[in-house]
Amino acid sequence: MTVPALISEVDSTWLKAQQRGRCGPVRHFPVHLGLHYTGRQRRYHARGATSLRLTHKQLLVSTAPLARFGRQFHLHAHRLFRPAFHVLLSDGDEGLKRLRQTHFPQTPGVLDRWHIAQAVLAFTGPNQAEFRRLMRSLWAADSQAALRALSQSSLRLQRPQEFHALFGYLQANRQGIDAWRQLPRRLRTGRGRTPPAIKSGSGALEKNIEVEINRRFKRQGRSWQPERAERLLQLKRLLAQPRPWDRWWRSQPRFTLKPHPP
Repeated sequence: MTVPALISEVDSTWLKAQQRGRCGPVRHFPVHLGLHYTGRQRRYHARGATSLRLTHKQLLVSTAPLARFGRQFHLHAHRLFRPAFHVLLSDGDEGLKRLRQTHFPQTPGVLDRWHIAQAVLAFTGPNQAEFRRLMRSLWAADSQAALRALSQSSLRLQRPQEFHALFGYLQANRQGIDAWRQLPRRLRTGRGRTPPAIKSGSGALEKNIEVEINRRFKRQGRSWQPERAERLLQLKRLLAQPRPWDRWWRSQPRFTLKPHPP
C-alpha cells in the first residue's frame, strides 16, 4: 500500500513470570508492542466530537527478544506499506534507540513529549513556573536551548540528583528532541477539523498497551509462562484486527460439533 506517511511507535512492558514452587525474588519478562499507522481521522462527524482513530492501524506484539522483534517490526512495515515519509516515535529507551539504528537507519526517531514532560516534572516538582520555562524550549524542539535553560535553573542546587538525571536524559536524547523540526509541516499540523497525521505524544501506543496487554495479563495475582503468554498475545493481536482475524479463521479446518450421547 502506497501512503504519504507512515508512523511507527514501539514500547515495552513487563509481565510477572510464574514460579512454580520456587522461592526467591519475583521474576519478570518483557513484552514488546509496536504500532504502524498512516494518520488519524475523526471517529464521529458530529459537531464537538473529539474522538480520533488511527487509520490503517497494524499491531505487532511479542515476547521475543528485542533484536528479533525489531527485525519482525521492520519486515511488517516493509511488507504492508510503501510510505513517502516514515517516522519512528519512542520514549528514548536505549534498546529502542538501538532498534531504530539497526532496522530503521534512515528513519527519523522522535522522542515523544509525554515522557519529556514527565522527566521535567520529576525535576521541577510543584514549581509550575519553572516547569513551563523549561518546557518552552522543548516544545520548540530546541535541545540546545533546553540544556541552556536547565543549566540556569534556580532548582539546580536544591535538587542536584534530579538535575543530573534530567540533564543526562536530555543530553542523551538531543537527536530525538530536534527531530520534530525535521518532519514536514503538513504532517504535524492539522487543518480545521482535520487532525494532524503525526502527534508528538505516545497516547495511541500507551492506550493499546493498556487494552491489549495490561487488562488481560496484569490483573492482581496473575503470572505467566513466556511461551503461553506469546500464544495468547498472538490471538489477541488477530482479534484486535478484524481482517487478519477473519483471514486466519477461514484458514483453519472446519470443526464438526457432535451432540453428547443420551
